[in-house]
Amino acid sequence: MFFITSKLLYFLITPVCWVLAILILSLFTNKPKLKRRLLISGIIVLIFFSNSFIFNIAIKQWEIKAGKFAGLEKKFKYGVVLGGMATSNLKTGEVQFSPSIDRLLEAIAIYKKGNIERILITGGSGAVFNQNNKESKLLHDICLDLGVPDSVLIIESESKNTHENALFTKHIIGTNSEILLITSGFHMRRAAACFRHEGFKFEMVSTDPLEILNMGPDNYIIPKADPLDKWSYLIKEWTGYLAYKVTGYI
Repeated sequence: MFFITSKLLYFLITPVCWVLAILILSLFTNKPKLKRRLLISGIIVLIFFSNSFIFNIAIKQWEIKAGKFAGLEKKFKYGVVLGGMATSNLKTGEVQFSPSIDRLLEAIAIYKKGNIERILITGGSGAVFNQNNKESKLLHDICLDLGVPDSVLIIESESKNTHENALFTKHIIGTNSEILLITSGFHMRRAAACFRHEGFKFEMVSTDPLEILNMGPDNYIIPKADPLDKWSYLIKEWTGYLAYKVTGYI
């Protein structure tokens, strides 16, 4: 129930939905003053969430700073990679990756440097209806294609969210060994809280930062589609973190 509710809630908390809802309300009201206020509100919301400068202010306060695993001599038995980066068409086998594939690529790079012995990929299906598309199994095959031996890989394919990522990982490897936790910078705060709650000791490697780089004058003035999309990730994390607090997951 929590899984389905979270999916429905995510649809409702995106800025695009807010703007759309305001504009639809303006179409169904016969009061000129209210219609004007709704239209103005919709424009203001759209301008706010499509501004790169405003988004960067927010993401810098939340995101765990991304950085490559360079120069660290410490070795870990397990590098734990959280899913949420790939999906495939069950009919055609076509694979699509999000920018978060950097999580897996960074883990492989760290393994090849000799800093982790084994890579545990945790993540089942994030879909509400199609539970057969197991992401971690797909990523297992990608790792093999990239030269990672099968003996190095551990697959956890039943978890549906970050809480279950941590819980099911504990069931597989326990919490005796310090792990290297690898996920996106915007997701790391919630992930770290979940793994800490389950008793893990870990260090973090954050990847694929959402901060908009190389800001030009146009980023401060002209509305952009990019921050509008990235706000959805950030608001999802805020909402998820709060929901996990309420439910006792963190």
